[in-house]
Amino acid sequence: MKVSTNNDHSFEDNLKRHIFAHLHEPDVNIDILSQLMFMSKDTLSRKCQANIEVSPSAHIQEVRLQQSKLLLEQDKMNVTEASYAVGFESLSYFSKAFKKYYGQAPSAFT
Repeated sequence: MKVSTNNDHSFEDNLKRHIFAHLHEPDVNIDILSQLMFMSKDTLSRKCQANIEVSPSAHIQEVRLQQSKLLLEQDKMNVTEASYAVGFESLSYFSKAFKKYYGQAPSAFT
């Protein structure tokens, strides 16, 4: 079992803040995040694996899918609007990723 420290939380908070600030941008990736966080891609990858147990790319996708689910549940957007709002460029890829992550199609949350 992993023990969290304040430093772990500040890393996670900082990472999430940068992801949210650029969530609508489809090209947000490890290169951009590493620059925003002032660390190398390797360091960012290692810290992500150690602190949140997923790669930076997987974390970006998780945050996008979680945010899209919130938008759908709150009836703020339809499926197409929500997918583009969180940075997916392809509705079919969004639907496939959403179903894989949640086990249900995004339309089930509208």
